[in-house]
Amino acid sequence: MLLRKMAFKDWEKLSTVSDAQRAKLIGWSPGGAAAEIGITRQGIHHAIRRGDLDAVAVYDGTKLVMFMIPDDSLRAYQERRQRRSA
Repeated sequence: MLLRKMAFKDWEKLSTVSDAQRAKLIGWSPGGAAAEIGITRQGIHHAIRRGDLDAVAVYDGTKLVMFMIPDDSLRAYQERRQRRSA
């Protein structure tokens, strides 16, 4: 898993491409992801640092504009958690 950093202008360009590329840009805020799978926002950030979740940080210059967890990464993480607890 990885933390991807990209410029806002690059993110805008990707948002106008194919559905497959656009799907990679759809994601959750850390708070939304935490609520979706029933853990804390801190737990989400720990999972990112451990490499268990992907994250995308979008910057406009040096200003952070958006930080999201891709939906496919969140779903895969949730499945792994469910398998471990079963």
